[in-house]
Amino acid sequence: MKNSVCYISKIREIKSIENADNIELALVEGWQCIIKKGEFKKNDNVILITEGAIIPEDLAQSFGIKKYLHKDNTVHVIKLKGIYSECLISVSYTHLRAHETPEHLVCRLLLEKKK
Repeated sequence: MKNSVCYISKIREIKSIENADNIELALVEGWQCIIKKGEFKKNDNVILITEGAIIPEDLAQSFGIKKYLHKDNTVHVIKLKGIYSECLISVSYTHLRAHETPEHLVCRLLLEKKK
């Protein structure tokens, strides 16, 4: 996919998913993302990673999203319980700032530049 990006955004809405006890749907800037129930809340600032984005190995590990990426570390659309998840959202922006490493700083500065 062309124009894949990673940027900081706000969760606009969280919806329940029928017959799903452990997941819910987050709506972020027109994207929908399946998330672990209770992990995020409305208005949380999060890192939105769109379909096709390639995430460096060390960042994928530190953000806790490695298991959701394909072998080539790219984000792909998935379907669970009949709902499409078009992107990933990672740790809250506040959490990222609190645990920032030099590598994260570079990522944050690049993300903030896109705002």
